[in-house]
Amino acid sequence: AASGGVGGPVGGARGSGGSPSGSRRDFLSISADLLSTAPAPKMRDLEMDLKEHVEAKFRVKVRMQPNNPRVEVEGDTHAVALARREVQKILSYYFTDRCCLIEIPPRAVDFVAGEQDRKLARMQGRDLTVSLDRHSGDGPSSPSPALWLCGFPRALQHASARVSGDLDRWRETHAEVEIPDSRMTGRIVGPRGDNVRRLQEETGADVEVADGIVLISAEDPRVVESARRKIERMIEDWSRGGGAGGSL
Repeated sequence: AASGGVGGPVGGARGSGGSPSGSRRDFLSISADLLSTAPAPKMRDLEMDLKEHVEAKFRVKVRMQPNNPRVEVEGDTHAVALARREVQKILSYYFTDRCCLIEIPPRAVDFVAGEQDRKLARMQGRDLTVSLDRHSGDGPSSPSPALWLCGFPRALQHASARVSGDLDRWRETHAEVEIPDSRMTGRIVGPRGDNVRRLQEETGADVEVADGIVLISAEDPRVVESARRKIERMIEDWSRGGGAGGSL
């Protein structure tokens, strides 16, 4: 049987009273039987790791109980996001066949989730809990988007394989080219966006320039690769010419 849990029993709902000013309380969904079916030695080790690597490191409080389908994390607003991610990693380590954390590139989130999160809704069920952290916190040190899966082994394997397939497909149909010099942005975009429009017409890819990155997407991976090479060639020509230019 599992022990009493780190930090004692879970109490209250997210953002409920009793939290100190400036603190945040968040919950991580898990399978209801995940903790209650774990051997006592395993639970003791788990609790020790949570105390050392989460509570002490981030100065938060972690609370979990057998047969409770959630783990509570409470503390400083920014620390909670980081601590919650660490809890997910630790649970994935202890319950490899029941829990899985899949980090998602920020620009791939909508592709993986589907329109109105319909792909995720189809995965969610009695045998599996699904949670997508789109924005885990504020600031450059905040965790990247990630998908949390926790459930029975067969449901977990099926869902993680589906997500991995979606990510592979996204990588095939999307590409990013970093612009190494801000002065190059104007050359790529062109007057009134003429260069971008011509590139889209020539390759059939969707092209967007944002935050110093050229974003390329198309249903056909060969179209993506063609557009990527054209952009990279233009950047190389510009760099070789000392900023003189280059053409699409």
